[in-house]
Amino acid sequence: MGDHLIEVLPALLESGVPAGLGDEWLALGALKLISDGSLGAGTAAFFEGYADEPGNRGLLLKEAAEIERLILAADAHGFSLAVHAIGDRANALVLDCFDAAARAHPGRERRWRVEHAQHVRAADVARFRALGVVASLQPFHAVDDMRFAARRLGPRREGEAYRVRSFLDAGVAVAFGTDWYVEPLDPRTVLHAAVLREAVGGGPAGGWRPEERVSMEDALDLYTRGSAFAEGTERVKGTLQPGRLADVVVLAGDVIQDPRSVLHTPVDITIVGGRVVFER
Repeated sequence: MGDHLIEVLPALLESGVPAGLGDEWLALGALKLISDGSLGAGTAAFFEGYADEPGNRGLLLKEAAEIERLILAADAHGFSLAVHAIGDRANALVLDCFDAAARAHPGRERRWRVEHAQHVRAADVARFRALGVVASLQPFHAVDDMRFAARRLGPRREGEAYRVRSFLDAGVAVAFGTDWYVEPLDPRTVLHAAVLREAVGGGPAGGWRPEERVSMEDALDLYTRGSAFAEGTERVKGTLQPGRLADVVVLAGDVIQDPRSVLHTPVDITIVGGRVVFER
């Protein structure tokens, strides 16, 4: 849901709308807040200037104190939070705010998440784990942005960009998504990007920043179980188990053995709530 929703929190509370209102088909999830802009537009908030625009450090879309106020207010009433953060300065600030909320309202389990978490310093990767913050990633951004990322970031920061494997290795909870309509809706493009780190049309050979590649098994897990965990619904969906919501897609080929085929492997069957809704 959009950035404005967190700012109408008083109206939600006044109307009696509780966190998690709804059912397995439609429910009120996390309140979203946008902290900064994007790398391509030069508005993602960094500690240092852009390599190709040294005087530009991006921008925060709200004052830091206001971002903290909004996060603390939503957390005080039990609402989950999904905060957009692209640049390293924005990610560090959001983690600071989550830390402040945990200190202000101790003793509760939360499913805070940072949407995108594209440029994160090594020290802040550890803070994701320590604070229990989910890195909600859209791997297609990496293969889309690689056209200009090196030029905008410079060599050192390029090594901190578009993490996946390093989040997992640090024990951070990760969820995958598409970021549609900014990026393609087809989840196969996400799997392809996460596993190969190559453009849809191919290349670079071996993938861009290949040390951040993950296996197809990991990619499928992060897109299913990981996403269910991020929204706090891992007890009812995200894995194929008796008693879980029966939402299943059956592909026509073995994309685990042949990850490169995933973009062109058709869907044979789609099952939603235990009912076949598509059959090829």
